[in-house]
Amino acid sequence: MKITDIITVTELSRLTQRTRPTIYKYINDYQRANYDVVPFSIKSLFDMILINNASKEDIRTYCLEKFGQSQETDVHLTEVINMLKENSQQLDLNEVINFIKERLKKNG
Repeated sequence: MKITDIITVTELSRLTQRTRPTIYKYINDYQRANYDVVPFSIKSLFDMILINNASKEDIRTYCLEKFGQSQETDVHLTEVINMLKENSQQLDLNEVINFIKERLKKNG
């Protein structure tokens, strides 16, 4: 069995926030047992897929924990950026920046 029998390179790229060429390189290195050039988190993911027969849901959960943002977060960030671009003339962007900085300090 191969990694790509379980999940596509495109999905892995999106879930790990790495480019497809990088994922192909990691897969090739992993298959050649050249583990020292594959990041530990990626090697663990590949082990989980091939050795532990992980489901796609297991893969998604692991990637969300290890590599960050969910697809929903990406959609929200895109929406915010588009709103800022479309309404930049009506907004005080410095005020928006200061609001974000203050919120980050409070949550900090």
